[in-house]
Amino acid sequence: MKIVGINIDGVIRDYVNSFDSQYRRVFIFDENNLNLNMGEKGDTVNLTEETFSPVEMTEDEKDKLREARKEKERMLITLPVDTDDLLNHYRFEPKKIKTQQFLEDGTIDDKPIIMSPQEVMEEFIYDMRPYQIFARASEYDHSCEMVNRLQSYGWKRSF
Repeated sequence: MKIVGINIDGVIRDYVNSFDSQYRRVFIFDENNLNLNMGEKGDTVNLTEETFSPVEMTEDEKDKLREARKEKERMLITLPVDTDDLLNHYRFEPKKIKTQQFLEDGTIDDKPIIMSPQEVMEEFIYDMRPYQIFARASEYDHSCEMVNRLQSYGWKRSF
């Protein structure tokens, strides 16, 4: 069950840039990989598994990591975002989910379900990262003023 909260306060948020930063964090920088995290100053550091303490990387290792991330970015993202469909610009792979369904005859059907790229994107936006994408998105400058202008223009034209 999904719960949707709507706040009508005249603020227009830039959720595309917020989506972009979360997409890069999860799919390009791979935040789940503990060995490749960002240091305090934005430098890439290597965390040892025993102590989880940062170990400085050499310049060659940093360059290789930057190149690998740039190549991954070229493969997964097509900029500029000029359409409403994010699937035109961000790549999501179909995903297999293992499930078990109980059939009427008492047997168990354990065929995997294949999620489409659209479903994977929706899972990412609405299930995995809704707070980071929507609530933490920055607002456009002077958005309240522009909404009020459009509203007053509509009122003047309607009467």
